[in-house]
Amino acid sequence: GAGAAQAADEVKLQLKWVTQAQFAGYYVALDKGFYEEENLDVTILPGGPDIAPTQVLAGGGADVTVDWMPPAPAAR
Repeated sequence: GAGAAQAADEVKLQLKWVTQAQFAGYYVALDKGFYEEENLDVTILPGGPDIAPTQVLAGGGADVTVDWMPPAPAAR
């Protein structure tokens, strides 16, 4: 018999900057269903000049961030 369906884990991904080519891989993975295959419901949050990814992460507004390596783990 088939097992009960489980809700996908919600994940908010905060980008370091506005949507542009450097983040294409995240959007391609979303479009192709790669996250869904791993039972993840991913929301990609664009960055910008007024958005500090580490502050969003530290404040609980995102689960992961694309940032320079040193600040992200400290914020998490």
